[in-house]
Amino acid sequence: MSPDRTGDAEPTRLRHVVLPRRSPGLALLERFLPSPADNVLDAELTAFAAANDTVLDPWAGTGWTARRAVAHGMRAVAADPSPFAQLAAIAFMTAPGPAALDAAFTQIAGARRVDVPLRQHLEELYATRCSACRSPVVADQFIWPRDGHAPGRKIYRCATCDAALGGPGDRVAAVDETDLAKLGIEPASRDEVGESGEIDDVEEELPPAPIGLTVMPDEPDEEPIGEPGGPPDPPPLAPDPPTGLQDRPRFASTVRPEPVPVAAAADGVRQSPQYLELRSRFPVLDGRDDLVDELLDLFTARNLYALHAIGEKIESELREPGVAAVMKLALAACLLPASRLNGYPGRVASLRIVAGHVRRPASRHQREMNVWRAFEAAYRDVRAAIAAVATHETPVRFAADYGELGGMAAANVFWVRSRAAVVGQYLPPDGIDAIVTAPPPPATIDELSFEYLATGWVLGREAAETLRLEPIFGGAGRATGVEATALRHGLVSAAGALKPGGWCSLLLEGGEPERLLGAAMAGAAAGMELHDVIHRESTAAGDAIILHLRKPSAEDRLRRAVEPGPLRLGAEGGHLTYP
Repeated sequence: MSPDRTGDAEPTRLRHVVLPRRSPGLALLERFLPSPADNVLDAELTAFAAANDTVLDPWAGTGWTARRAVAHGMRAVAADPSPFAQLAAIAFMTAPGPAALDAAFTQIAGARRVDVPLRQHLEELYATRCSACRSPVVADQFIWPRDGHAPGRKIYRCATCDAALGGPGDRVAAVDETDLAKLGIEPASRDEVGESGEIDDVEEELPPAPIGLTVMPDEPDEEPIGEPGGPPDPPPLAPDPPTGLQDRPRFASTVRPEPVPVAAAADGVRQSPQYLELRSRFPVLDGRDDLVDELLDLFTARNLYALHAIGEKIESELREPGVAAVMKLALAACLLPASRLNGYPGRVASLRIVAGHVRRPASRHQREMNVWRAFEAAYRDVRAAIAAVATHETPVRFAADYGELGGMAAANVFWVRSRAAVVGQYLPPDGIDAIVTAPPPPATIDELSFEYLATGWVLGREAAETLRLEPIFGGAGRATGVEATALRHGLVSAAGALKPGGWCSLLLEGGEPERLLGAAMAGAAAGMELHDVIHRESTAAGDAIILHLRKPSAEDRLRRAVEPGPLRLGAEGGHLTYP
């Protein structure tokens, strides 16, 4: 880095390209809330701010600028309207070390659920037997036909067969009567479904079942001990009754969860208490409740129950906000993989809500993932992403308002959950030393749809009511000039709090001329002057544009007034006029 100085009153200037060096991140956030690279943010903060300065990010996202500003000994003001983005920011900025996170995860796994640990309870939901050796195993996933009433195949690992048949590997087999009984489906119902052709399609298209130990070994002939006869056999335990109808199979747990009451629904359909509680978390417009039903129908009854149980234990067992935010972020990462959007074969499709209805996936088969194992994998991913960016030298402390920044409580981050266009209302004039921000492009309908699902499911109705619901309940069209208008309003509001002579760095991913022109015009509308445009062209790192703008000060205006310039003559009434 070779900075130069243009004057005693100006900070260090940055006029060259900084190639991004990205740390391993969380796939969920990289997909829906992509962030600039830490080394790019560090270069901008070092060039235009100093220790103890207050830095504003009006498009905060998951708090990437605030996190790097705190690491440099600065105070930060971050604004973003998304409750889910704020949850991710709390997780990344206030999470404790790996040991404390592992202890919290163990606490959730061991929390009692129906008199057994939660992990055991949820794993029993997916308990089955190996079709070859009949050993008890836990399935990794079940394969359902599209719009089917029962799964057709199961995928699992069997330690016994791994030792006998030459190594570990996933095994695929047809479901048996026990698997169907757990869903409240009797074998006769399954035979009727097979006659309709749905299960037959699965048999033809999915991989064949393994060939190996297909029968149980013969029992040796042994003489009975004692006299014949004896006490009568104990009466068999009554199985849990099916808790759903044919069009909506419900899980009947082997560990006997709480009974399912009958909901007083107009159509007479019985729903589980978990379904009803989740249904109440999603706000709708104009009473269009069909969307909530379509969202919850993306999950099988077994997966919906398991996801709700994990969320319930996170709420009841964890008190530390940073730890709870990490676990909720991991739970949110499980939502799409655990839904019917997880096609077989193929990848997880995006959730898309158009005109108040969920677009159904195109795959002919869907995976029903083991939710607990998916949650374990998601937790490991979140833990690794936090460890990659963690800087515990300066702990993050949130302020309730701007006045608490740098006060007795040593708060260093003021988070404002608002749009960039109104962030200036929460800040005093000239209270910001520098602005470093990465305005995102307009959110796509897929991003808005997932935000609606994750916010309602993980954070609840109160948080979901603050979202923009019109795009998902209205049409799919988008007005032209939305990004330019949002940039202009956001920069005008932020510039009102920027001190005279302060700098503003805009980081724009992509090299579209329209975004460059819109950002430059927004800066001019905010009364700032454009000094530098740094264009990065890279096949590996991607294109990007960085704009450096400066808010003129009184000294700048005085300097322009007294510095010599060309004589400007005018004409009025046929005579020359002088300035």
